[in-house]
Amino acid sequence: MSAPSDGDAGIALLDLAWAASSLNLERVQAWLTAPEATQQAAAPSPAPPPAALRWLALLQQSRLQALQALQARLAQRAAAGQPVARLRELYDLWVECAEQAHARLLCNPEFSRTCGELLDTWLASASSTETA
Repeated sequence: MSAPSDGDAGIALLDLAWAASSLNLERVQAWLTAPEATQQAAAPSPAPPPAALRWLALLQQSRLQALQALQARLAQRAAAGQPVARLRELYDLWVECAEQAHARLLCNPEFSRTCGELLDTWLASASSTETA
């Protein structure tokens, strides 16, 4: 059995990136709604605020855009006869694509509104907990 090459490792990293970008929102929703409920199985968990679900959806959309950009960059390099030769090159490309996608997300007015609504919801919840 031969050791995996940098190319094999690059494919594995791309597979991992794809798996991370296809995050299951239901699993995240369940985790968000009840970190304590995992310890107290009998207690029903409250539904997450709609802003939390929109926030998660926007993050997932950003991850998918980053992955699509990475795939396009890899295809461009392959077409130009400059395939990724080292795992570090693939990592650097992934980081660059992810940073660009995240920067676009941060400039998105919908993301800003969603974050503001989520913060308002959290602060209202925290203040109602303090007064109770």
